[in-house]
Amino acid sequence: MAEKRTGRASWLVASIVAFLCLDIALVVIALQPRTDSQDSANPPSAAISSVIPTGTPASTPSPTPTSLPTSTNSAIPAVSLGADFRFLGLTTDGIGFRATKGSCVSDTSVVEKTGDGGVTWEKTNPSDLDIRETDSLAVVDESHVDLLARIGDTCTASAVSTYTQGEFWQAYPNRTSSLSSAPMPTSSPLGGVYAVASSDNLTVVARFGEAACAGLLVQSVPSITSADPTSLGCLTQVTQPTPIAVAVEGSTLWVWAASSVYTSTDLGANWKAAS
Repeated sequence: MAEKRTGRASWLVASIVAFLCLDIALVVIALQPRTDSQDSANPPSAAISSVIPTGTPASTPSPTPTSLPTSTNSAIPAVSLGADFRFLGLTTDGIGFRATKGSCVSDTSVVEKTGDGGVTWEKTNPSDLDIRETDSLAVVDESHVDLLARIGDTCTASAVSTYTQGEFWQAYPNRTSSLSSAPMPTSSPLGGVYAVASSDNLTVVARFGEAACAGLLVQSVPSITSADPTSLGCLTQVTQPTPIAVAVEGSTLWVWAASSVYTSTDLGANWKAAS
């Protein structure tokens, strides 16, 4: 009887041990990493680096700007509107008048006339009127010339006119308001303008510093405030900025530069020196 109980106890112990071994084996299998087939079926997401690069990222170099051509007008000195500023007017038959601006405080305006197309000039200042400064000159016809002038020590503005080709002059204070100052080169938006002239249907500017002309470029514009010029011609004999006056009448152009007068009968296409 004692042997039976001993045998049964041994069998029970063996069963328990076997069960424990099986349980341990199952736990070990469960803890094993997944097989390669599982990894290939469910590939892990790519790891995201938490390291932030500290180097400065290479920047794309900016293209070197192409140098734009600088207007040659930037080297041209500004036109002087002082006492040596000039006015010029003409008729179609070769009679012309010109004047320097002068100054009320220092220099007296000089008025001159030519009857031979600008070859020779004679002074026609009306000495009894004591014109100190001229603000505009308009040749109306071969006999009639109007000046907007400043007279005497008080430099009083007045219309001054001649109806005898400059032989006699008279002040007309009641007509002063009907005359206006001549358009100035500084009224033009174009660069290098040294002189302006107007006729009934044409406004002309004379400019220095343009690559298209190695001298004084003469152009027409719709108005003095226009920046849309049309070239008329190039006066290559005048190469340096200097006091300039221009006059236009029909297809005739005159330019007074330094001590010379240049004339063109085809709106600037061809020039000749008159004096």
